[in-house]
Amino acid sequence: MHMLHSYLASNIEKKIKTSQVVVWYDPRKEFVSFIRELASDGGGSTQEVRLNSRDIWLIPYSGSFIQMKFAAEPYVGKDEPEPMLLYLPGVSRDKEGSLLMEVEAAGTCFQPSLKQIARNVLRKQYTDGEIDEVLTDRVTYDDVVAYLQNGGESGRASKLKAVFPECKSSEMILANWLASDVWDTNLEDKEALPELVKLIAARCDYVPALEEGLAQIRQKTLRFVLVNEFRSDYQGEKLSSLDMISSPQSQEALDRIRNLCSILRRKFPSEYKRIADQVEGEFGLEQMGIDPSLLGRIDTFRFEEKRLLGFCDQLVAEGRYQEAKEIVDARWKSFWVEQSLARHAQWEACRLVAELGMYIQKIQSTLPGRGKSPDRWVQAYAQDQGYMLDTLARRLENWVAGMDHEPEVAQGLYTVRQGYESLVHSMTQGFMDSLQQAGWQIEQTVHQTEVFSKCVHPHQGKTAYFLVDALRYEMGVELAERLSEALDLHLTPVMAALPTITPVGMAALLPEASSGFSVVERSNKVAAQINNTQVATVNDRINMVKFNTPSMVDLVLSKLLRSSEKKLGQDIQDAHLVLVRSQEIDALGEGDNEWLISQMMDNVIGNLARAVRKLAGCGVERFVIASDHGFLLGQRKNEDMRLDHPGGECVECHRRCWIGKGGTAASGTIRVQGAELGYSTDLDCIFPHGAGVFRTQGGLGFHHGGVSLQETIVPVLSFRMAPKESGGKKKVKVRMTRCPDKIANRTFGLGVVANKDLLDLIDEQGISIRLSLISQGQHVGHVGMAMDADFDRTTGLVTLKPGVEASVGMMLTKDDCKEVKVIIQDPETDQVWVQSSSLPVQLWM
Repeated sequence: MHMLHSYLASNIEKKIKTSQVVVWYDPRKEFVSFIRELASDGGGSTQEVRLNSRDIWLIPYSGSFIQMKFAAEPYVGKDEPEPMLLYLPGVSRDKEGSLLMEVEAAGTCFQPSLKQIARNVLRKQYTDGEIDEVLTDRVTYDDVVAYLQNGGESGRASKLKAVFPECKSSEMILANWLASDVWDTNLEDKEALPELVKLIAARCDYVPALEEGLAQIRQKTLRFVLVNEFRSDYQGEKLSSLDMISSPQSQEALDRIRNLCSILRRKFPSEYKRIADQVEGEFGLEQMGIDPSLLGRIDTFRFEEKRLLGFCDQLVAEGRYQEAKEIVDARWKSFWVEQSLARHAQWEACRLVAELGMYIQKIQSTLPGRGKSPDRWVQAYAQDQGYMLDTLARRLENWVAGMDHEPEVAQGLYTVRQGYESLVHSMTQGFMDSLQQAGWQIEQTVHQTEVFSKCVHPHQGKTAYFLVDALRYEMGVELAERLSEALDLHLTPVMAALPTITPVGMAALLPEASSGFSVVERSNKVAAQINNTQVATVNDRINMVKFNTPSMVDLVLSKLLRSSEKKLGQDIQDAHLVLVRSQEIDALGEGDNEWLISQMMDNVIGNLARAVRKLAGCGVERFVIASDHGFLLGQRKNEDMRLDHPGGECVECHRRCWIGKGGTAASGTIRVQGAELGYSTDLDCIFPHGAGVFRTQGGLGFHHGGVSLQETIVPVLSFRMAPKESGGKKKVKVRMTRCPDKIANRTFGLGVVANKDLLDLIDEQGISIRLSLISQGQHVGHVGMAMDADFDRTTGLVTLKPGVEASVGMMLTKDDCKEVKVIIQDPETDQVWVQSSSLPVQLWM
């Protein structure tokens, strides 16, 4: 039997296999010949026929629906209906009042189009250009059969199919030919140019001149296709400079043109970039001054992406953050952005700018009003997620600091930075006013001096106590989210001891601080006093912990990370308390390099998470992570935000606080007596009333010591980690591809794939992995973006789709390391699944 019969029979057989009963309406009597081929008597009566490999009952319509229904009932009325085809030539289906409604409900309806069925069959041998010549409005079933049996008018199958045997569609043939001239010789040898011209005319509604030759036809077809895709997406007035290019006459042709362009971008990205740039240059599109707000959602030409990013910058500068964010969401994974990590970085910067702007607008309307208690301010900041303001600002500054090029959204960046600084200033004034009205006492919020007695001392068994210098509350939230496997995790907002400087805050976290704590002067320096013991230095603090917990081991975070798990286990084997100290954040910040500190923030969070998992692997079950103070991080303070030194008998003066006796509390500052803070001291503190700074030594972008929510509300994390399960390693689930052999830019790309044949028990949602850059055991970089995978910016996890290679953009955030490794870990166990060789860092190249 011929191909058309076999194809149609297979379609009907599939429907009968699923529904048992098929009611076939053929209003134009297009398939009467098929029924004649199927039935022994030409389909005039009810009979059993052979449909490919299945016997079915054929019941034809003879003019009476009732008679047809009666004929079908013996076969349909059974518990399991027999396979049956009811054929109704010249009848259209009546969905409202058909007498065959019960029969239809028992099975399914079928009403195919001869043209579509025939096209699907003919495409196996012919191109759409030739098919369109055959499938006229008057074509019959027998015409198609004759064409198939005669091998077409030329007596043989398509010449284009012979040149492009792997192409399954006409658009794929055209895309292959348009992308490269490597097919031209074969096309000429097989004399296939006339058929190619027919195909272009049939699919694109453009008729090239046959005598022009392949190169000229290709160039003009590309202009026609790309210009019409661009025009179909452009929302503005007609561009007269493009009038020389004709337009397709039907929406169907335009849809095929857009599909063709999509195939070119997807299958031939390098060639498409060259082609599009050439056409864009020929028409001078970049110089036209086209209004970017009128550009649509398709990136036909390179200039559109850049123009739209500039438009987003303008929107943000005007405070239209939501509009900018919507454009970013629609375009940041478009073709031109996906071709370059540098372009990805620019659009990600725009997204972060818009998100921060939106949050600034949101939080301004939710801040506590005048007369609210300090506890209400803490609730607004911690429980009501006011801290997200600082998280978004930190992520933005971290991203910008790691970019290899200056952000193109410069106006928008300036606007949101100013908005952030202004809002922090207002928040700080409101919080300070509430504290002053409450006599500098806070009732419901846990005080820093209570941390050891409430969180550390009561626990039995081996406990790790992290003292992290300058871990801000919002960073504690992110650390908690990265420790997704932690058990019984509690994140508590704690009020730091004032002034928020390291000697005071670190001492407040020590044993016995809850029973008696004060701030005093010692050798012309500020010191803490716990009961009758003065605590001023790191050694003082370590000795006090040892005095209370003799079986204590003191570790510096960087040393812990460099130690092998075996060596670490030996070091802490007999310890009841493991004290882990981290000073990275404050040390960098005090170095007056806010650019570097912006880059390093994520590293510290990542290193803390690594340290926790490493200690858990050595048998530590209980963990407490606490901080001495937070910080303000922003742009260097302008002259109007710099306050005169208070003078007087100064013990210490920092950017955000003055401690001493006497002095002048000038306008824009607030004096607080030590006794008001609950201290037995004759020292006073003077704080800027807002986000201002004193004219003294110290950084102008990173600072602490004051009374902002960002400085005073610090996190305490307490949790348990389950012991590592014994047993063999999990089967490797992922592999790394396209990893560079050296790091020449702070941002670079690589591929990661979870192969289906390597997976064990993977769920349909994919597999989550943690990618990191590691140098000498420390976290020095992280994922910045991911394509063809889900990326959670909060947890840093990438979720891969089985069998789909993801393109991942990595960001190196520590410039001074000599070499790094890319590692892929199980986020639940920290087990390293894959790691690269050591990659030399050569940024100067």
